[in-house]
Amino acid sequence: MPVQDYTITLADFSFPPELPNGKSNFRFVVDLRHKNAKGAFATETAVLPGLDTFWECDKSKSGKPNYVRDAEDSSFDMGKIDAWDRLVLRLRAQELYQLQVKVFDVDRPDFWDKLSGALSGIIGTVLEKTKEKADGLPIVGSALGSLSEDLNSTVSKLLAGGDKVLFKGSGVPAEGRFQIGGLGSANKDAPGSYAVAFLMSVEDE
Repeated sequence: MPVQDYTITLADFSFPPELPNGKSNFRFVVDLRHKNAKGAFATETAVLPGLDTFWECDKSKSGKPNYVRDAEDSSFDMGKIDAWDRLVLRLRAQELYQLQVKVFDVDRPDFWDKLSGALSGIIGTVLEKTKEKADGLPIVGSALGSLSEDLNSTVSKLLAGGDKVLFKGSGVPAEGRFQIGGLGSANKDAPGSYAVAFLMSVEDE
């Protein structure tokens, strides 16, 4: 099977207008199941916009540098999000199978303490796996924007420590624009419908 280069970026995100302001601060964890360039089944994980920040949509915090809420809607103003943070994954693979996205309500008060403790032993891995800008730079290795197995485990424990899943959904990635959406997780903090849209481009090796 031919190997191709895949680039997946975030295109849009909308959340319920009734979501409380205190819950309107988001981090995404994206898992992509695929057959890699060597023909082995694998899963890549990306955290958006990163381990050290989140997307703020609380209207009372509109002056924050990470505030990205659209002025007229309960969605992201994508013009406030640069190419670095829109990039989900760039990878070389034979085939893509399924993409899952989890939308987390970030636990603001404890996040920085948890982060510094959790990452103290693997900061080198964080730097090694830093995302590249989506501006035509060559792909190095099998994936950019992904996290190592050790870092995946750390992220899972970090998020489980306080952040809450507002929405979880999956779908088959397709070239062009594709969307994953549905009702929020079964708890009182996640009413209504969510939708995460992606753009995927495919190039022959």
